[in-house]
Amino acid sequence: MIADSWIERIRGLLELSSSQKEEVLCELSTHLEEEVEELERGGLSGEEASIKVVEALGSTEEIARELNQVYAHGSDKEAILASLPYFLSFLLFSLGLEENMGALIFAGGTVIVAVLVGRTARPPWVLTWMGYSFVLLFALGFLLWDIIFPLALAYGLLVISLFITKVISVVREDPYLIPLISVPPLIFGEWFLEGTPEFKPLTVLGFLALAVLCSIFIMGGRRAKLIVCLTQIFVLSLILGSVGTAGLWALPAITMACLVLREARVEQH
Repeated sequence: MIADSWIERIRGLLELSSSQKEEVLCELSTHLEEEVEELERGGLSGEEASIKVVEALGSTEEIARELNQVYAHGSDKEAILASLPYFLSFLLFSLGLEENMGALIFAGGTVIVAVLVGRTARPPWVLTWMGYSFVLLFALGFLLWDIIFPLALAYGLLVISLFITKVISVVREDPYLIPLISVPPLIFGEWFLEGTPEFKPLTVLGFLALAVLCSIFIMGGRRAKLIVCLTQIFVLSLILGSVGTAGLWALPAITMACLVLREARVEQH
């Protein structure tokens, strides 16, 4: 009972996603049980062993702080990497290079990074690059549309299914991560459908805002991540509204907001 109470106090102090929290607490509980069993074999009662182990581990506040630092907060380098695609987009559209080869090279680079890093343990910042890699895949589909319609249709359905599969896996991992991978394809998808119109100055500034928000998301705690998620979705809605009618693209934005808020409500209980 003492060990269970100690674990529950840790639970209330963790700023992690539901899945992360359960994984960390499971490992911590297993370690706790192993230490207690070892002391019991030495002659202590279960209660005495639990008290001794809990006292040896230290304060719940300190342990929770260390766990949050390890699992919830990213480094400065990770924050820069997460925001880099948006910052480069800001530069490209500010300088009028979106239709030049630089834009294609940039998009190709995102694919390379996403593939290479995606093969190993995936840190959250990679999701932004993955989102941009889907932008390139969708762009190829729009190019094929005017050349070979049946092939473009089959290709489009394949890319959409891959994108949905990836988003679902991200939702299962942590709904707060959804905007990282979903916002780029939604923005540029609307842009392609509207015939690649020139972005308004305030719209271009939206990319800079998203870059800053990504940095805050990576480095912030759980509460900061919630605020950043909802702000990202708000900025997405503003950009979609300025590019075109937003139309059906508003539905994914609303869905993202609902999933994020649902996760926040689950974590409060």
